[in-house]
Amino acid sequence: MTISARFSRYLELAVWTGGLLWFGLTDVESAHYSVCLFRAVGLPHCPGCGLGHGVSHLFHGHLAESWASHPLTIPALLILLNRMRQLLTFRPLVHKITP
Repeated sequence: MTISARFSRYLELAVWTGGLLWFGLTDVESAHYSVCLFRAVGLPHCPGCGLGHGVSHLFHGHLAESWASHPLTIPALLILLNRMRQLLTFRPLVHKITP
């Protein structure tokens, strides 16, 4: 595996981990800031914000609010955690050359 490929894997892992930590440590209902492009241009609904709010509610133990924010929160979180596991446990195939 090249250095740039390894760097990109660790960068992706850092982004996913940082995002989940942000959702876990931030109360989305009292947050006065947003990095959402939909909200920045004035659109009323963003499916990504619904997932983000759902993950935050789930991390804070509010299952009903999580479901109300976005019904696919739990499957999306499971997919994301699986991707993070893949990034952590990746082992490149090494082919041994035998004479």
